Amino acid sequence: MEKAQGFMSGLIAQRSGLDADDFETRVTVMVMTAAAMEAIHEWLRRDGKGSFVALVNQALDLVEAGARLDEIATPKR
Repeated sequence: MEKAQGFMSGLIAQRSGLDADDFETRVTVMVMTAAAMEAIHEWLRRDGKGSFVALVNQALDLVEAGARLDEIATPKR
């Protein structure tokens, strides 16, 4: 995860003009990395079926919702 953080922080810094060592940049990168890693695990759990990109987007939606499961849960009927 540290290697991924360093690599992605450098990319974000190059493209945004932000400092790769800024707290905000590091946190953003780690959130993105963790979301992608969990999406990979879920995609593999599903035997590689379905869209990996959709799973990454779903993971990032969870982050955007503040990981509040009560806000993202599908209502049971």
